[in-house]
Amino acid sequence: MLACCCLIANAQEATSPQPVRRAAEIAKQGEPYVLTPKSTEVYPAAITQQSGKIEAAENILNDDGKAAVLRYPKGGEKPFLILDLGRASASGYPVFKVTSRKGTPVVRLAYATHPRACGEKGGFGRGTCRYLGTTVDLPVLPANPGRYELYTIPRDGTFIGPLIQGQQRYVRVQLDTPGTEVAIDSLHILNKEVHDLSPTAGHFLCNDEIINEIWYASAWTLQIASFPHHNAWMALDGWLTPRKLEHANDVALSKEGAAWDDYRFSFDFEIRTNPDHLSHAGWAIRCRDEDNGYVAAINLDGTFTLQKRSNGTYTQLKKIALEQKILDGEHHHIEVEVKANTITTLLDGKRIDVTKDDSYAAGRIGFWHPKEKWFLVDNVKVTNSKGETVLQDDFSGNLDQWDYAHTLGFIADGAKRDRLVWSGDLDWAARNVYYAFRDASYMRDSLKMLAFNQTPEGFMHAAPYPEIIVPPVSGNYSHFASDEFSAWLVPVAWDYLLYTGDQATLREIYPAIEKNLDYLLNHVGESGLFLQRRETSKRAGNLKPGDTGSRTYMNILVQDALLKGARIATELGHRAAADGFQSKADALRDAIMGQLWDEQGGYFVESLKKRNFEHTGNALALSVGFVSPEQAKRMAPRFKRHNHGKFQSLAIRGLMEYGLGDEALDAFFAHGWPEMVNTREVPLTTTECMTLKRGGWGDESHPDTSMAHIFTGYLLGVEPTELAYENYTVMPVVCQKVNRAKGIVPTKKGDIVTSWTRDKTKFTHHLVSPPGTRVTIALPVEGLEAYRVTVNGQRPEDGIKGVGRIDSDERYLYLRDAAPGSYTSVITAEKGSYATPTKRADSKVQSKSQGKWQLKAASSHEAGGFGLKKVIDDRTTSRRSSKGYSSDASTSADSPTWLEIDFREQKAIKTITLHPRTDAKSDSGMSAGFPVDLSVSVKKGDGVYTVVKKLSDIPNPKGNPYTIDLYTVVGYPEATSLRIDVTKRGLPAADEPGAYRLQLAELKAAFAE
Repeated sequence: MLACCCLIANAQEATSPQPVRRAAEIAKQGEPYVLTPKSTEVYPAAITQQSGKIEAAENILNDDGKAAVLRYPKGGEKPFLILDLGRASASGYPVFKVTSRKGTPVVRLAYATHPRACGEKGGFGRGTCRYLGTTVDLPVLPANPGRYELYTIPRDGTFIGPLIQGQQRYVRVQLDTPGTEVAIDSLHILNKEVHDLSPTAGHFLCNDEIINEIWYASAWTLQIASFPHHNAWMALDGWLTPRKLEHANDVALSKEGAAWDDYRFSFDFEIRTNPDHLSHAGWAIRCRDEDNGYVAAINLDGTFTLQKRSNGTYTQLKKIALEQKILDGEHHHIEVEVKANTITTLLDGKRIDVTKDDSYAAGRIGFWHPKEKWFLVDNVKVTNSKGETVLQDDFSGNLDQWDYAHTLGFIADGAKRDRLVWSGDLDWAARNVYYAFRDASYMRDSLKMLAFNQTPEGFMHAAPYPEIIVPPVSGNYSHFASDEFSAWLVPVAWDYLLYTGDQATLREIYPAIEKNLDYLLNHVGESGLFLQRRETSKRAGNLKPGDTGSRTYMNILVQDALLKGARIATELGHRAAADGFQSKADALRDAIMGQLWDEQGGYFVESLKKRNFEHTGNALALSVGFVSPEQAKRMAPRFKRHNHGKFQSLAIRGLMEYGLGDEALDAFFAHGWPEMVNTREVPLTTTECMTLKRGGWGDESHPDTSMAHIFTGYLLGVEPTELAYENYTVMPVVCQKVNRAKGIVPTKKGDIVTSWTRDKTKFTHHLVSPPGTRVTIALPVEGLEAYRVTVNGQRPEDGIKGVGRIDSDERYLYLRDAAPGSYTSVITAEKGSYATPTKRADSKVQSKSQGKWQLKAASSHEAGGFGLKKVIDDRTTSRRSSKGYSSDASTSADSPTWLEIDFREQKAIKTITLHPRTDAKSDSGMSAGFPVDLSVSVKKGDGVYTVVKKLSDIPNPKGNPYTIDLYTVVGYPEATSLRIDVTKRGLPAADEPGAYRLQLAELKAAFAE
């Protein structure tokens, strides 16, 4: 590198007006992207569909005293509305207000994240996801495992769902009972202590709108999966909603009352319909503890039951049929008098039972809420034999009189699916906390929860239920027996310590970390590599046990865990343990490089037995900085699109870690993140696999594919190097897609505010560094043979104040050990430029050479600007002389047709893109002739066609191109020919009503090389 000039002038104070103003401007500019609801009550933004007899449907959108009226005439159709809650897709409790009714209507609410999936039972069926190897319905309580609810409406007023509906965007409101009507003033989702609603403290903005939207979608996804607690009970709008947690007791009790003997216990209740089980309202009296006492219930089938509970075993004392009918949604009042050995029960003031039993003479009161019993409670009161009130609660305040709580918060797998903390997923998710929010308590509590769920041998449970209060016994590996997830605890704990500086929490869980590492080391074999045994061999890439042996991914993970364990031990003062973990890490590294690195190929093999390149192990190697820069460059071209978004994001992080920003953003834009932004009808949150779901189970709230930490950590370049940012670096990764970026990073020491812009010859950088920090500012100079530098407007010869030293390499100029303050640095090229790098070979798109392809079709309309060859003439929009391809017309959309392409040579096909006809539209304004159902097949030479992709209900692109990814579990298909079989044609053009055709302006293909 040629000599250059540089200077840092006096650092301005971080509190000067200009930096403060700059931070406020960034926050204001970021505000429109923020998805966090400003209220706990989320009302629908629009009605997307309605059917049947509905009057003033729009009135349901607001709580203003005006109602939408749904009428279901006998012999008519069920009326329904589909409401759109907006792209944030809130989670919470459904609440709606009825102002009038005729008959006894039943209202159905169903939920989905895509409008097409919002049928009568919502987006998926109960029990359709049990991948944990259990018979437990997912999502776990207190979330509703079903996606619809039924409400009988015997009165006017407010109705509240007792369980959380996980993330949803669309709500179907339907009247189910013929001959009735109902007037609904409003419906909203109540997000009371359901997930985090903290204000966004971090911000990120750049010149690319997709990146901006995904940054804020990532922050929101993290929030929607961050739960403040896992309580069995919740007070909502003055009602108590008791519910059982999966591994908790069926009974929860008052804190006081162990010595209460004779008393009167009263309360109001409503029962809610559980569509799959019989609901009840249940209570407990004279309980020594949760497992010993009396429990009773009013059941929705019109019966009363009284049982004795001894050490958790039930004995029925009474079951009677009630004279009155019990409806869900009705208010009822219970009074129970216990006097000596007599239990007297009154329902709505009428005595329904007297039972004598001598088993329990004293004890607390509470509620009996087995898993499937849905009810609400109000106005609890207990008076003693003297008539004195000893307990009273209308549930308008805190639930501090009850022994029910599991208070640890946590970051879960998602709002809509299993809702469990997963140690492995936290490595992907947690950094988004540190870059977007000030409060890291969810991470703190997640670590405590994981550390608690450790076997005596040191194995960490992968996804423990938050309510578990007894540590697992030896050999209990839980529902997901995974050494991989056990190992992830240590890197996650190190990140938490590094970003927050919370040594107190790390000291608390350090014994579990040390024991976990010892457990992993016990399974390092004679080869020096970690040897996976069958008992604990489940993993993210294989949900079933049996993947034994020595895999690269697992060995690099264990090696990184040892390194991070050594750093934790060092920070906590455990010097001997740190040295031990470091030496073991060094030995394991040598074994990995000696046995799993393919020097000729320039990559890590999958395992000792499988010598192929495998995405996840190599991505992990880059993301943890395991290899040299030269090795990283050799590995980078091998990364293709991984169908699991989690591992695609790991590769993106790894490429960024080595400064390969263009390759990283290629990987980002080639996967599902842009589609999530561009498809406006889906939630704007990140998903586990980053594939767009239009129905079914899915999980549109998965923070392990959130990208905020990657964009802030690498494009802005802000990363701590010492605890809690006492020392940190700002090292922007230059990418050709991004020419400016700015943001705020919240830290305990204050906000870091930074921005940069560049063109081909100039890079301008601003930084405000808060008090109590030291920073290394790395200014990119790669591609510049000679350059000038000014900092705060001055040159080097004027002196350097506030900076320890300056040095450089071929990529960066480093301003090291800079004091707190404000810095404006400008790099100006005198020779060379920030040149556009050569694109990666595997992202080339076949374009002009399409003219060499040969085409066949079932039919082709060769007139009026249409022709078979015009589908490959490189014109992606229809013109008068070249409208594209059109099949002959059919009177039915279900008439099959096909199109074949011979590429004249064998290629690995990544994608095909269908460009719709743009010169005419259907009657409804949609793209005409665009296929609805199709399959894509490929063949080699004279072989037979094999189907590689089948699509149904393709959304109309409305003039936009539609790309089909052909990636399969074995990679991109190699083929010489491709066939598109259309089994359902698109909409007729407005000028040809009834004429169904296949019509495309252009067809393009992208190949991997």
